Amino acid sequence: MQDPNRNTRHRHTQHWKWSLIRDGSSGPYSNAACADPGERTREIYEHIPGYPQPPLIPLPPMDIEHFLKASGIRSTKLTRWLVSSGLRMSGYHRFVNGLPQHLEEVLRTTNTRGPALFAPVIAATLALADDERHEDPMARAATLIVAARQLREMVFRGQLEPDRLGDEVLEMGQYPNLFATSLMIEQGEARIFKSRVTDRIMVAVAGRFYPLEIGAKGAAELMDDLRRIVDRAKVEESPPVGWLTNASQKTQLKIFERMERNDLCRQSLATMRHSLFTLCLDTEYRPVNLRMAAMAAHRGNPGNRWFHSSLQLVVFGNGRACAICNFSAYLDGNTMIRSAAEIQQRAARIIISPSVTSEAKSMVPPLIGWRVDPRWIEKAMDDWRQVADSQPATFTIGGIGRSFFLAHRIDPVPAFIVALGLAAKRLTGRTTSISQFLAMSKFRCMDLVSTTVTTPEVERFIETLAPADLHPAIESQRIRCRTARATLPIDDLISLFVLSRRGMARFRAMTAIGAMFAILEVLGKTNHTPRDIVVSHPEIYPEAPIIGRPGIRLPYVRCFGLHYQIHPDMINITVMPGTKWKIPNETLIAEIERALREIEEIISAI
Repeated sequence: MQDPNRNTRHRHTQHWKWSLIRDGSSGPYSNAACADPGERTREIYEHIPGYPQPPLIPLPPMDIEHFLKASGIRSTKLTRWLVSSGLRMSGYHRFVNGLPQHLEEVLRTTNTRGPALFAPVIAATLALADDERHEDPMARAATLIVAARQLREMVFRGQLEPDRLGDEVLEMGQYPNLFATSLMIEQGEARIFKSRVTDRIMVAVAGRFYPLEIGAKGAAELMDDLRRIVDRAKVEESPPVGWLTNASQKTQLKIFERMERNDLCRQSLATMRHSLFTLCLDTEYRPVNLRMAAMAAHRGNPGNRWFHSSLQLVVFGNGRACAICNFSAYLDGNTMIRSAAEIQQRAARIIISPSVTSEAKSMVPPLIGWRVDPRWIEKAMDDWRQVADSQPATFTIGGIGRSFFLAHRIDPVPAFIVALGLAAKRLTGRTTSISQFLAMSKFRCMDLVSTTVTTPEVERFIETLAPADLHPAIESQRIRCRTARATLPIDDLISLFVLSRRGMARFRAMTAIGAMFAILEVLGKTNHTPRDIVVSHPEIYPEAPIIGRPGIRLPYVRCFGLHYQIHPDMINITVMPGTKWKIPNETLIAEIERALREIEEIISAI
């Protein structure tokens, strides 16, 4: 569940053109294109020697009938002619004919995500398990800095144990995106920037930003540095520019393009980009539990965030902490949650020894300066208010989980989807479309796909609640997901084609294919399924027990989005309601629990 500016990464194909135009998406990245000597690469998926590479994803069938079916276009003589003509005029066939020889390069270097900039509805927050040793926020922050630096070193040396699915090694090319990676506005377009910097972080305190050289400093020395920065921030003034990174795509493109034309702001933005990650010290907040910490991190203090940074670590006044990862920097949910867990694991092992630093090494870094029109911050606040939500967002349904389903030889994930569909129908009075996001990291340079799991068999079971209809509902989802993961999706293929073109070739491709889909939609030949509900089920790590966008509404769904994790004896859920969804989160969770209990009874009786 991602991106409002492009109608999500895995949109219906007929809407791709308008999404690309809105996003200002960049074409292929290559090292040769790096004009800034401090930019380490323009590869989206960095290949680090030492990590085994998974296989390339198979290409889909290239016949017209498959294209029509995968694109949701009804097959008739007219539609076959229209699509064939549009693809031929666009140059699509020449692209796909040569793609087998260039697939890895295209996948590795083409940014199909945007990047989208409306961070509150795109980035995800991960609550970190408490470190009972450290209620002092400076001590907790110092251990997290050292831990993140250790993880960066392991990632870039190829020493982090690869992700695996059984015996298969998964794609590891997203992990470098955690570090020294940010979003930037360049010539009116948003893109990903990756710095060579390895020894500097950005520290945010009360909306003020300080570049801190961390080098090989230990936790004690870093703790002293942070205390000095906090003391300095009490007497220095700066506009709360962090608010600007909370604004919508349209607002940010306009504001940051103007900032790049101002000498002071341009230099400050460059300094922000050349940092390993951002540490946000929210010492005035003391969340009582991890749920409240996640909420406070994601929406509680927008002016003290820098969402252009791919990784932010937020530390509160009582030592609780969260990580915020930006999906638009090419970080998927499983990458996010494992990375947060790895940082927390390492931080918990770090012992703070007495500092032996000299005063010269502990000088307070200078405050980053800005020249910002106050109206820009007001506009960013207005954008943020459109999606902010104060309801409780993270819930636990106890007494049912993976152990129960597996004991009855039922796959827990599709069983949960059945219950979710049942709950949604009772609340809305209609059958809703549920889109499930699926990891594709078993293939090289692949991220996510989505598929609609509200199959006809699921709809039938929701109507009948007949035990005989449950297994077909479960199996139909498994087949649907397996099919979605089998080959490169057609909408991805179209995006790769358009974004790999340049100049007039891209204009011709966008015009031809855009006109083709527009005509088909006017003629009523497309089968557009609205995005009612979007869900994902990231991996479970005890060091990062909560993931989601708590306190935020999603403008790209009609109903709501969920992150859910099915534990052995409970289910954790973070709810992100749509901007027009009126039903309270607590009512939704109660209805999901009711549906789960009914499914439990049906399964027990089979």
